[in-house]
Amino acid sequence: MLYCSQCSVNVLTMLASSFVDFFKKRMSYVLFLALLLVCSLPMCHGQYKLKDSTKFINDQLPRYLGRMGKIKSRNYPLGGREAILRILLKDYYVYRLVSGEDSMDRERYPALWNSLSIQTFKTLNTRDMFSYCMLAPEFEMQNCGSLGRLKGQYIFGVYYRGDIPLEYWSNRQLVALHGSRDSVVRYMDQMWPTLDFIGENTKDLAVELMMWELIPKVLDKLVLAPTDNDLYALLVQIMMRLKFKPFEDSAIYEQLYGPTSYIGSRIESNAENRNDIMKLARECFETLNTSPGFQLPTYIKRERFLDPPSSRELSGGMSTSKGPDWKWKKVELHHYKLKL
Repeated sequence: MLYCSQCSVNVLTMLASSFVDFFKKRMSYVLFLALLLVCSLPMCHGQYKLKDSTKFINDQLPRYLGRMGKIKSRNYPLGGREAILRILLKDYYVYRLVSGEDSMDRERYPALWNSLSIQTFKTLNTRDMFSYCMLAPEFEMQNCGSLGRLKGQYIFGVYYRGDIPLEYWSNRQLVALHGSRDSVVRYMDQMWPTLDFIGENTKDLAVELMMWELIPKVLDKLVLAPTDNDLYALLVQIMMRLKFKPFEDSAIYEQLYGPTSYIGSRIESNAENRNDIMKLARECFETLNTSPGFQLPTYIKRERFLDPPSSRELSGGMSTSKGPDWKWKKVELHHYKLKL
């Protein structure tokens, strides 16, 4: 019995010695295999999770659709809403969750604030691209808090206290929107009858693409809401960008966009000014509607913060610029109300 035990110990000792010798001689190979195994685990895990993207989308979709109905500052197209949400959810799942860059939080809606990957963005058709731009302005996501709307009892010449012209979408979104302007105007026209209110993104897009085609619809809204200053601001911005000559010759233009104007320039929201704006806008539409082949003027965007002021210049107010010919100047905050 003792002899057998001694033999077992000898055998184990010999095997251990052989294994140590083998490991020493093959250490580089063993380390390589271990490294390969470790690296392959996340890949296998990710590939497995990718198969669950459909389940993830179906689980999250009702929650996101419900969220769309609760946002009261922006408009989202009904047609194609579910399609673009599915695209957003899948892109977020693949590039953020599976990659481990983010974790799921049922209290938030991260897919709505996640810029689409380059690969996914390139595959969007025109309808989905329009829905995506209305749903997810990439510039605002990248510059949280940089935008503040001008609000008050006046009619302003711009919507934002930030740069002129307004910066709302990323460059790639702007290129896509301008490149598909005719389709975007058609989608906007289809969406208009479904709107209970005119959201910020709808107004911004109408200004960005100089949608003179929507002027009659805006005028119809003003019949129902004659004191909605944002809609008058929408009309003057469209006419300004279009370089509509009768508007450029008006006293309203001089006050809002003339040589002494600045980003906070505004006019009184009285009956006379409102009627004049509506009259000029109606004339603008009638003129362009009877001008086949009308070419939209080029509206040059200035570089953001072309000549940024120092912190000392910003103290007690804020400085702004209207472009290469509009120098930085002080703007007292109490001149108008800001909704941040």
